Amino acid sequence: MAVVELGLRLAGAFDVEPLFVPVEGAEGYLTPNPNVGHRYFTGPVVPGPPHDAFRAAKPEREFRLVVQGGSSAAGFPYGRTGTFPRMLEQRLTRTFPDRRVEVINTGIDAVSSWTLVDLADDIREIEPDAVLVYAGHNEFFGVFGAASTQGRVATRLYLTLKRFRIVGALSSLWAGMRAEGATTSPDQSLMGVLAAGQRVRFGSKVYQDALRQFEDNLTRLTCGYREAAIPVFLATVASNERDQAPFDPGPHETPVAEWREDVGAAREAAAVGDSARSSILLAELIARDPSAAGVRFDLARLEDHAGRMTEAAAGYAAARDRDGLPFRAPSEINDVIRRVAGQCGAALVDARAAIAAASPDAIPGASLFLEHLHPNVDGYFVLADAFYGALEAAALPEPWTARIPAAAARREVLVTELDTLLAAVHVRRLTSRWPFDTTNVSPPDTLPPEGMVAQLADDVIAGRRSWSQAMSELGAWHTESGRTAQALQIGLALIQEYPYSREIHVVTADLLRGAGALSQALLVYQEADRISPSSATRRMVGQMQLRTGRAEESVGTLRSARAMPDSSPGVLYDLALALLSTGQPEEAARIAEELIVRDPDYPSADRLLEQARSRAGLPRPTN
Repeated sequence: MAVVELGLRLAGAFDVEPLFVPVEGAEGYLTPNPNVGHRYFTGPVVPGPPHDAFRAAKPEREFRLVVQGGSSAAGFPYGRTGTFPRMLEQRLTRTFPDRRVEVINTGIDAVSSWTLVDLADDIREIEPDAVLVYAGHNEFFGVFGAASTQGRVATRLYLTLKRFRIVGALSSLWAGMRAEGATTSPDQSLMGVLAAGQRVRFGSKVYQDALRQFEDNLTRLTCGYREAAIPVFLATVASNERDQAPFDPGPHETPVAEWREDVGAAREAAAVGDSARSSILLAELIARDPSAAGVRFDLARLEDHAGRMTEAAAGYAAARDRDGLPFRAPSEINDVIRRVAGQCGAALVDARAAIAAASPDAIPGASLFLEHLHPNVDGYFVLADAFYGALEAAALPEPWTARIPAAAARREVLVTELDTLLAAVHVRRLTSRWPFDTTNVSPPDTLPPEGMVAQLADDVIAGRRSWSQAMSELGAWHTESGRTAQALQIGLALIQEYPYSREIHVVTADLLRGAGALSQALLVYQEADRISPSSATRRMVGQMQLRTGRAEESVGTLRSARAMPDSSPGVLYDLALALLSTGQPEEAARIAEELIVRDPDYPSADRLLEQARSRAGLPRPTN
């Protein structure tokens, strides 16, 4: 065995996928590895984390956060700018303009707490200033969920042994054998693959196992970070309680035919306005089968329509908790999160309370969720806002002197009309499959054919264009049409996606400058010059410094631009202006003379020279 292991290592075969890998074509940058999911998943559907590039060598004064979690952390169905990590990064960057802020998203669809623990060593290596965790929905049916594993000891042993190459080879062989005999429909969602026809009864052994494994793993994760002096922010999780009926309504203790007849009678009474009789019948059904979720949801509906919101909220939560297909975390998951935060000294972020506070009647529902648990843009912003407030309370990265108001930050969210259309298709794909009610569902991959945005979205869906190509074309179209605000939104979104692209930075900084956002333009030009120094970008840095009242800095910047091999006459003109602004007219006159020698026809050069000589008290030259 040892010889085989050594041979596999020497051959570089069956290596464990790292969490972070270099960005191709961008030296000095890392990104979450799109293939890291192969550590945990087998088969045709292997999810991975979003592309989220960051500098491999952490710069001084950088504030680096890492987010861990499942599909909601990853930002389904928007991804990219629609994720709460990107919204948080954007707002923190505006809060601390003199710091570089990176919020690195390692969220992966359908992962349980086992994977969070397994990835923690990789995260510690990139030196985060804090870790933010939004997780808990996948403890039953996520990968290594309690309903699909052989227990905590076996899972821990497997994840430990998986780091040996020979175990990786055997796993790959086993996965191939399973794939050959698989009967999984190509239209089956990841939810269907992971649940595999199972049900979890409220309070059952599997239910309790899920809670225990979540608490054990979350404790290992959180206390482990604490031992490494890394602050942790644990968030409670939220889901759609009001507008998502249980996927598995029951019954569990009554013959199905008899149950359906009695439920039908209760619903018929409600339909004809006899809510009193319907309530009595539903209460009787609950007494007969306390673990049945559907009748609790129906009763909560009656309370809701009657305006008894306290009772309705409790009923909706009880229905969700008893769903035999617990894709939404039950209330006890949040109890675990609160308990572990206290035990391990983590900051508790009550995201569920924030979502409720932002929902009509304080009951989370369709106003903030797209389906059973993934938020819409407003919902993701509430999550970002909750973490933002928690970071302020913790005085990270330093005591705060100002904050960006929520209303302003929400207006600046970078989700474009293209992102919104693509998200709609992803949601239709999900909800057109089990376990959702698929009656009257439109085809999942269709879009209205009209309009530039719809055409680009259709191309992305069909694979004819990448997201970045579509965004670039959309940005150019907006620019040509004079829609600067929309073009600027796209430019800022592309910067978040490709922070190593000088070209995207320059184009976006030009838009900011044209829109009068000079301080923000300065920061973007500075980053463009850091990525790939040039006289042209350094000149723009100097211009923005001069126009924002930082004339002394401007002189230094423009001097360095003048010394660069590709320096242009425009640099000399701007340097002379900066020297005049700082009370150095004699040197300004010498620079203006150099400009005229280099380019006698440069616009306004003669007037600038005359102004500099006048301020310096120098005589006019005689012809």
